[in-house]
Amino acid sequence: MQKTKNRLTGMFFLFILMPILFGYGTALAQPTDAQIIKDISGPGTISITLTKKNGHKQWNSDYGVWEYVRGVKEALREYPQKKGVTLKVVGDAVYQLYGSQYKYWKFRVISNEYLGMGTPSSKELMRLLRSDMEKFVSNYWYNLIVGDIKALYFPDDPHFIWHTTNSVSFNVIAEYRALVNNTDTEYIVQTFEVRLYRDGEDKPWKNFLSIARKREKSNRQTHTRSEIARMKTLADLDREQRANEAAKNLPRIEVKTYKNGKKLALALHTLLHDGTPDEVEAFLLKTLTPNYFVNGKRPALTQQGADLINEAVEWAFKKEGTYKQQYCRKPKISKRSGKKRIHLLGCINNVKTTIGVQKSRGGYVEGVKQPGSWQITMLSVGVRTDPDAIEYIHSFSNRKKLCPKD
Repeated sequence: MQKTKNRLTGMFFLFILMPILFGYGTALAQPTDAQIIKDISGPGTISITLTKKNGHKQWNSDYGVWEYVRGVKEALREYPQKKGVTLKVVGDAVYQLYGSQYKYWKFRVISNEYLGMGTPSSKELMRLLRSDMEKFVSNYWYNLIVGDIKALYFPDDPHFIWHTTNSVSFNVIAEYRALVNNTDTEYIVQTFEVRLYRDGEDKPWKNFLSIARKREKSNRQTHTRSEIARMKTLADLDREQRANEAAKNLPRIEVKTYKNGKKLALALHTLLHDGTPDEVEAFLLKTLTPNYFVNGKRPALTQQGADLINEAVEWAFKKEGTYKQQYCRKPKISKRSGKKRIHLLGCINNVKTTIGVQKSRGGYVEGVKQPGSWQITMLSVGVRTDPDAIEYIHSFSNRKKLCPKD
């Protein structure tokens, strides 16, 4: 009994001592800094600086081995593809334990930086950022910033980092006033980290990512509801600018003072029948009611307004059966039409276009009341696209048989 107890006690102490001895052995087997530098050096290596902190052991469950990881603060290497450029690499030298010795496994790259690439044109960078302010400030702030960006500039140290020869990151500062709740605005100085991308060194920058970093806030102000309602956001200004630029490219369309809603509807019909998609768009931009425009002001359309125009153009010009084919130049007007709803009938069965109209209140000029004008409140263009309708239309050798009054 005593012998068994002594044997168990000896095994217990041996069991306790084994990991201590094992750990001591592996500690001795850890590579020296000189060995690590030698292992990760190669052709073109200029210098290697390890981190001050010693390496650490970790368990790699994928391979079922212990590893020793030593941090590399900086490894400078030649970059022969471009004169004057060197490659700075930050990462870890990884060793795996086999038996009682660690063997070099791989170098794990954490980041690359290409030194000596120079600084991109600040004018070009600012142009790219301003080309897509929604992406730059984020969609959230794009709809909260009041007015335009007050200032956009580089800090004293923009911290340019070339991650590849075709991707560079830097810091830029934007100053603006923005809504921070339903009643208050604040002046914000926001630092953004921006990263640019291009397809080649001889190619222009084509894309960027933006991340908000440090933010400073000041000069909080409280506003009335009416003041808030009158404020234009950065998104509003951009929409107006894009709409104005697009409108400049549209044909010049003369909109008359129409005697009644029927005359207005027939004027639109003429463009749907004999005009172009751009002419229809230009006409609708001048005749749709204000509720189809951002803040009720032309020419920046709301989504509803844009959808109305796009759908009208789509159905009138881009279907297999077009408006011109299925309506006479002098259309039939349904007897069910009223003062505010004009129903135009096609020259084949089951085809109808409905145009909603109303007269605006008008305004004042020098204190004199002005007459209102007729405007379009809704539009539903109807054409048939079924094979039978298309075949029926094309069966006529003379258009006069479909539209004798034309």
